[in-house]
Amino acid sequence: SSSKEDDDEAKKGEEEEDQGRDKQQQQQQQSSSVDSGISSTMQDSKATVTTAPPPLNYRDVGLCLERLGCSQVLRRGRLYRCGDIERQSWDALGRPLTIINLRNHDNDKFLEKHGVVYHKVGKAKEHDCFDVKDKHVRAWLAQVLSILGDSKTQYPVLVHCRSGKDRTGIVIACVLKILGVDDDVVKKEFLESKKANGTMLDAALGAMRKELQKTSGTKRGKKLHPFTSFFRNKVDADKIILGWENRADESSSSKPPPKKRMNERRQRSLRGDACSAARAMHELLLLAARSFFILQAYVCVYVCAIAPFYISMLERVTCIMQDARD
Repeated sequence: SSSKEDDDEAKKGEEEEDQGRDKQQQQQQQSSSVDSGISSTMQDSKATVTTAPPPLNYRDVGLCLERLGCSQVLRRGRLYRCGDIERQSWDALGRPLTIINLRNHDNDKFLEKHGVVYHKVGKAKEHDCFDVKDKHVRAWLAQVLSILGDSKTQYPVLVHCRSGKDRTGIVIACVLKILGVDDDVVKKEFLESKKANGTMLDAALGAMRKELQKTSGTKRGKKLHPFTSFFRNKVDADKIILGWENRADESSSSKPPPKKRMNERRQRSLRGDACSAARAMHELLLLAARSFFILQAYVCVYVCAIAPFYISMLERVTCIMQDARD
C-alpha cells in the first residue's frame, strides 16, 4: 500500500509539473504574439510617419552665396527657393513666414495655419519666363519683386514653382542682380538646381544688361535705380535693397535683437537723420547763394543799362525846361 501511495504522489507531481510547463508555454506564446503585434504596429506607424523627401531644388539662397564666396550680400535664413512643396512640413521648409507661389494653381495653403502669408503670382504659359524683353514677363517679374519690396512682407520668404529651376530661377536671379551680385555668381547659384539650363539664363542676363543701358529716369529730381526704370517704376529697387540689409531676421522662433544691435541701428538712424539735415542745409545755402547772385546780376544790369537811360532822360528834360525858361 505504501508503494502505491508513493506512485500516486509521483504521478501527481509529474502532472503538476506538466501543467506548470504548459502554462509557461502559453504565457510565452501570448507574450510573443503581443510583441509581434507591437512591432507590427510600430512598423505601420513608422511607415505612416515617414516624412516626404525634401522638395526638388530646395536650398537657402544666402547659404549658397556663402559657399560661392559672396556672403555679405544676403544672410542665411532669409530667402529660400524650391520646387513643389506638397506634403511638406513647415519645419522642413525652413519655417517661412511668406510663401510666393509662381504656379498657376495652388495646393499649399495648408501652411496658413502656421501664420504664413500666401501669395500666388502665376505666369501665363504662352510667355517664356526668360524673355525679359517681353512686357508680360516684365510685368510678372515686377509683381513678384514688389512683394519682396513691400515693408509689410515678413521674412523668411520662400519662392517656389513646380520644379524650382526656371520661374524660381529667373526671380532669384533678378533679386541677386538688384542686390549687386555679379553675373558669374548669379549663374553659379542658378546651376545649383538640377537640369537647369544655363544658356537660357545667359540670354536673359545679356538682354537685361542691354535694357539697363537704355533705361534711365528720375523722380522728383532724384535719379532712380536702374532696375526701377527697367520695371517701369512698378518696383522700387531701393526698398528691396534696404529690406534685405536693415530688416532683422524674422522667424517664428526669433527673439528680440540684443541691445548692442539695437544701439547700432539707432546710431545708423541718427547718422541718417544727421546726413539728411546736412543735405537740407546744403540745399538751402545753395538756394541762398543762387538768389544772391541773381539779385546782384539784376543790380548790375540796372546800374549798367537802365540807370544811364534814366539819367540821359533827366538831362534832356532839364535842358528842355531851361530852353522853355529862356
